[in-house]
Amino acid sequence: MIDDPQHPEMVKALRGVAQRINRVVEGRTINKNLIDEVMDAVKHHRQEWRARGVDFPTLVMLCVPRIGVLEFARADLDIASLRIKVVNFVRANPAATMVEVVAAFRAAYPDLRPDEILQGHISGKSADERQRERQARIQKEVNEQLGIEPDEETKDG
Repeated sequence: MIDDPQHPEMVKALRGVAQRINRVVEGRTINKNLIDEVMDAVKHHRQEWRARGVDFPTLVMLCVPRIGVLEFARADLDIASLRIKVVNFVRANPAATMVEVVAAFRAAYPDLRPDEILQGHISGKSADERQRERQARIQKEVNEQLGIEPDEETKDG
């Protein structure tokens, strides 16, 4: 099965699903029926391409009906990719309220917990502090693996 996102057949499949969605959505108001119809079209498209030997990914819909946003993402995103997706979604849709963004992601990823996305943000630590802590942890692990004893200066702090 072809699973490389840069493969010409995968690119063709992705363009095809975008065209299929546009045909379904064009000129219509976003409601439950339209969402169901779009998701059926996406599922059908995935089945067609899998039959052709292209491992088309399972997609989920991020939807904010009030502002007319229908966006798709892979269903198998890891936490780091989801964090990036949330940030990009908020930047691309500044008119969406935080409640709408949370509702869109909860509908798309029902097993996702908010604390998984927020990571260390709840503790109030800055990104720089979290980065320094990660680097210190990694350096400590490397030193332990190499059998290097910490300096007197670094033992205290």
